[in-house]
Amino acid sequence: LGMPPSMFEAVTVPLLGAYRRAFPQVQIHVREGVSADLCEAVTAGVLDIAVVIDHEDVSHLRQLRMQPLFAEGLWLVGPPGGPPMNGASMSLERVATLPLIVSGRPNALRAILDEGLASAGRSRKPAIEANSARLSIALAEMGAGWAVLPYSGALRALREERLVGLPIDGLRVRWVLASPRAQSRTLQTLRLQAFLEDILRSVQGMTDWRLDASLLRAFHAP
Repeated sequence: LGMPPSMFEAVTVPLLGAYRRAFPQVQIHVREGVSADLCEAVTAGVLDIAVVIDHEDVSHLRQLRMQPLFAEGLWLVGPPGGPPMNGASMSLERVATLPLIVSGRPNALRAILDEGLASAGRSRKPAIEANSARLSIALAEMGAGWAVLPYSGALRALREERLVGLPIDGLRVRWVLASPRAQSRTLQTLRLQAFLEDILRSVQGMTDWRLDASLLRAFHAP
């Protein structure tokens, strides 16, 4: 199983805990990484499935099947007491004025941010590049800059009020499940996928988290 670092607390830990309790005899290999690396690992047969971002960085890999899962906003988060966080969202113009903690290139999350800033006629050299959501959160908490993360990556820190934040105007992340087109999934992998979908449905209603229609249909089915 391949998972993004940003989902460590919201998805990965509860998913593996539930699957392990249900199937203690199954050995699980988990890899955290950026979407491009996880897709390459699925293509090479190192991983059976991986949760990745639906972006041109990975969509060119035609040998992979991409099943939509959910979408969420890309958030700007930082320590309480910093610049005012007024309104329902943060403009790209305002984002471009702040010291940013972002993923290093090549990275789909970084590409989404860079494309958004370019469309607004802005560019920004980050203060810190870090491909770890946990490191980005820790750096933001200590006031080293403002982290740009998917909502799921900042969820716990926001709920515990260790950080404050707002979604960035117009920037959303679409997550999909990548698997090989030419290879049938094993029973263990299908069960893992079912547990993943159950975890995602269990957090339905979370602010800024929108499940794909196929998962919603399953959620509302009798």
